[in-house]
Amino acid sequence: MALYSVSELARLAGVSVRTLHHYDETGILCPSGRSAGGYRLYGDKELIRLQQILMYRELGLKLADIKALMHSSENSPEHSSDQQMLACLKGQYQQLGGRIAHFEKLRGMLALTIDRLENGPQESWMTDKHAATALFSDFSDKARSEEALRKEAVAKWGEEAVAKGGSGRDGLTPSQKAVLDAEGEAIARALAGLLGETPGSDKVQALMQRQHRWLSANGECPRARLPMLAAMYLADDRFRQFYDRFGEGTAALMHDGLLAYAAND
Repeated sequence: MALYSVSELARLAGVSVRTLHHYDETGILCPSGRSAGGYRLYGDKELIRLQQILMYRELGLKLADIKALMHSSENSPEHSSDQQMLACLKGQYQQLGGRIAHFEKLRGMLALTIDRLENGPQESWMTDKHAATALFSDFSDKARSEEALRKEAVAKWGEEAVAKGGSGRDGLTPSQKAVLDAEGEAIARALAGLLGETPGSDKVQALMQRQHRWLSANGECPRARLPMLAAMYLADDRFRQFYDRFGEGTAALMHDGLLAYAAND
């Protein structure tokens, strides 16, 4: 297996040697070994890990949050093979796809604005309602979608349950919210890797415990509320599609696993 010196890896990845030294000192990226002269050496796993770190940095996460996120994933019971790493990378790929689609919409909004300012009529935004709507189309679509989801949840579960369910995100920074969202996706990917396991198996139940911690981090979530949330994973198409995109049947396993977890109180 080829090994890279710190200077070789720095050139390859487009980062500074000082950055790699800092990553080693903080423990987020340690070398696989040292040369006879004591110099840092990096192998294949370190290259992939560095790529993940740099990807998270591009997504706007702080280094401390990236370290916490990667540590959580690596120390979970289901993180044990190259297949798990592959599932994690596929999840990141899907997440980036969603962000790219979002940025393409933003780009389209800006293009319309630029075209109007350069070539369009000098009519006021106040009188041209169509143009004014286009200014904020992506933002307003997102807001309407979120409000529709909230109203639907209130109708099904009640105002108090919905209010408490998201209270844990209040006051979080965008970076902290991103870490929380990434943990939710990591759990879903890991569960998809356990399709075929029984809901009550040790591996699935370890993930259900992790899911319960994640739900509690998002808002108040006593164990007694888990059956209600479990039902939502199957009853609501949006939730089912979110989980099943990692593997057909993941939503059902999450539902059955949470019910078994809640019953073991």
